[in-house]
Amino acid sequence: MGEDGKIEVRPLQEQDLEVVVQIARTVTGEENDGFWRGLLRAYLMGEGNLSEALSPSLCKVALERGSVRAFMIGDVQSWQFGVPRCGRILAVGVDPQSRRSGLARALAEEFFEQFRRLRVPFVQCQVQPGDLLGDFFESVGFVKSDWITLTREL
Repeated sequence: MGEDGKIEVRPLQEQDLEVVVQIARTVTGEENDGFWRGLLRAYLMGEGNLSEALSPSLCKVALERGSVRAFMIGDVQSWQFGVPRCGRILAVGVDPQSRRSGLARALAEEFFEQFRRLRVPFVQCQVQPGDLLGDFFESVGFVKSDWITLTREL
């Protein structure tokens, strides 16, 4: 929460990178630091160098008492397999000690506003069955879609 008791949401900054990588490692239980650093650096490159799909405005952090405690990453997709242009939330992570404090909800609301500014008609996300993240996304208005995710093991 900010000094006035409110959560602060802002775009990712260079100094946030390692904190976000650590939150991602804690949340996923995996050491994919190189993946996260590469993805986050793509968002940090700036509006002039990126397409709308990887807009820096779609990589945000939430601060509680001045410290980064959560992040959310999204993009914009256009006509992939016939899905009309839409926003996507790709990743969300909240430091376990800050869960249930409204950080993820504040990030989601900020993303919805950004997607409205980008004039996308809807937002998608994926969760695994039984994942508590599904409960969170339902709490911010997501519903099951008619689209089916197909997988093939190799």
